[in-house]
Amino acid sequence: MEIEVVKLRYRASRRVNSSHEVHEYAADIGDAAREVMTVLLLDAKNAVIDYHVHSIGTVDASAVYPREIVKQAILKDASGIILIHNHPSGNTEPSLCDKKVTKEMVQGCRFLGLKLVDHLIVGGSSYFSFSDQGLIQEYELSAVA
Repeated sequence: MEIEVVKLRYRASRRVNSSHEVHEYAADIGDAAREVMTVLLLDAKNAVIDYHVHSIGTVDASAVYPREIVKQAILKDASGIILIHNHPSGNTEPSLCDKKVTKEMVQGCRFLGLKLVDHLIVGGSSYFSFSDQGLIQEYELSAVA
């Protein structure tokens, strides 16, 4: 899949207030044949600073480089990060790897003064939000313990 196929709709300064609104940014990757990891960078008021493709993977995996995600957030003076990736199968349930990456990002961001606001998995027109399911908060609490 070419990056051109993923039609990024970057709308600077638009605030995102819900997982549904975040899903609108990633609707284009919901039907992609390969996993695509995208990143939304937010300011302190949850306004979008940047939206970009982090990686394009295979039919069942995409690479996640937390160092590169955090680097971009710092370079853009972001306060928050939202990860968004698709599952080409259409099944939006998070894998063990999805959960592990999300937990590591929550904990790593915390130590750097950033916040992982959410991680969405999209498949077709549906999505799974780690924040809506209470997992972001759970991972934050486990980082404090």
